[in-house]
Amino acid sequence: MPPHRRLRRLILPVLAVSAISSIGVSHADEKPLDEVSGFVIDDGWELTNAHCASCHSAKLVTQNRMDRDGWQETIRLMQAEHGLWDLGGAEPVIIEYLDLHYSPDESRSGVRKGRLLNE
Repeated sequence: MPPHRRLRRLILPVLAVSAISSIGVSHADEKPLDEVSGFVIDDGWELTNAHCASCHSAKLVTQNRMDRDGWQETIRLMQAEHGLWDLGGAEPVIIEYLDLHYSPDESRSGVRKGRLLNE
């Protein structure tokens, strides 16, 4: 067998294992992602998932980047216009989680502060 084919047979499995091991991990902070929602698994993710994904896809949240004020404005908009309930004590936990994991990132384009991409 030619050397380049032997090398390919050795490298391809290594690349495949490397690719598979990176699935489900957020590269930004190296925390795992929930396989169903796509949320970063960290303090507050289950509460965020329960409140946000009960009305719309979690992807609507994870594709957006806002600062703390932007997330709070979005919650107020959903409460005023879309029937979102009062989050009570869950609100500060959710905003903290969203600010930590889904705040503005310079590498993302097309994201407007405090606005949903799908408006």
